[in-house]
Amino acid sequence: MPQLPERIGDLTGDDHEDDLFCQELSTRNAIVEEGEIDRAVIDHLLRDIGPAAAEKGGDLFLTATSQGRFTQGTTMTGQLRG
Repeated sequence: MPQLPERIGDLTGDDHEDDLFCQELSTRNAIVEEGEIDRAVIDHLLRDIGPAAAEKGGDLFLTATSQGRFTQGTTMTGQLRG
């Protein structure tokens, strides 16, 4: 499932206060309602696949290749590169 992490603030440096805020965040509903997400974000996270997409030069099947935009980057240790 695609997700988009969003930075919402800084740590205060007070462990107790930061822990309380983290607990409060964990009680929030992480699911957004339809229409709350910008169309550009949806298009970036979800791939258009199927016959209509293939006719326009896209993918017929949902696959993950080493050349795709979803497999690019490096690991934290730099051992794997995509």
